[in-house]
Amino acid sequence: MWIFIGFVIVIILLTFRKYRSDPEYKQHPGLKIIRAIISVIVILLAGYGLITENFSFQPLMLFFLGLLLLVIGIGELQKGQKPGGYLCMAIGVFISLESFFLS
Repeated sequence: MWIFIGFVIVIILLTFRKYRSDPEYKQHPGLKIIRAIISVIVILLAGYGLITENFSFQPLMLFFLGLLLLVIGIGELQKGQKPGGYLCMAIGVFISLESFFLS
């Protein structure tokens, strides 16, 4: 269990390290916090399902995964990468709506 938590922390730190080193990339700090919180929620729900083999929270995990893609798409739009941003946002909305209506 502790190995899984350590692995999650390392992934989060490596994800945000890339953006701190880029001087031209300025993302709203609130967007970083929202992305980190949603990432932790998705990883914890996925880990819970894998460890306990209880997949009752899988629609909730997919909903938060869609929200995470939506936030990533907003960040891509702020960087000026419109095709990637729109693609992430479209996929995020699709996944969120699908998990919400099919659960």
